[in-house]
Amino acid sequence: MTKVILSFVLFYLPLVGFGQSFKIDKCRLFGGIYFIDDKSKADVVIYMEESEGSADLLVYKQNNILYADHSGQWFVTNTKAQAKYYVYIEENKRMADYSVTFINSESFAGCQ
Repeated sequence: MTKVILSFVLFYLPLVGFGQSFKIDKCRLFGGIYFIDDKSKADVVIYMEESEGSADLLVYKQNNILYADHSGQWFVTNTKAQAKYYVYIEENKRMADYSVTFINSESFAGCQ
């Protein structure tokens, strides 16, 4: 009987999503970012917000990956090997994990 239950659990748990990763905290999103076209391979799904007031995360684009070391500081890379996170841009705000907007000031970057 124990073997039957164990077999059932090992077979069905991955199907219900138990093995899936948890959503990444928006305040921990920094470093190398690679934008992908496949939502199923993304670490984070974002919505590009127009205004700073309604965004969950204010992002400043760094020119060097070494400076992207705090919340909201991203180094957008074209190379998957440099990326810390794979990000997908969603068109529907309700389907996204977080809303993001890019800003011009490094000092205001981070969580809202």
